[in-house]
Amino acid sequence: MTKASHLLNPVDPQARVVSMDILRGIAVLGILAMNIQSFAMPSVAYSNPTAYEKLSGNDLWVWLVSHVFADQKFITIFSLLFGASIVMISQKARKEQMRSTGLQNRRFFF
Repeated sequence: MTKASHLLNPVDPQARVVSMDILRGIAVLGILAMNIQSFAMPSVAYSNPTAYEKLSGNDLWVWLVSHVFADQKFITIFSLLFGASIVMISQKARKEQMRSTGLQNRRFFF
């Protein structure tokens, strides 16, 4: 396992997949936007905002747009990127004729 630990080290900036980093940042910001809305109101108001206050004007449009375009979608993107990173670590291990099971378990633990 000690010789495989270098596979979990951060990669050089030139070797990073920039599109994945950008997509990960967008996903985190989308999750943040929905969490702000969730933490600002009682939990029942997340799916039924009229339980908190009257819904009209800009409030209606913000709630509608956020729930149509953001609700649960950014969590899905973030999960897909996590799966892609699992594949990338497995490919790096395979290039060095190693099994990635121990690496993945160690990564999941931390």
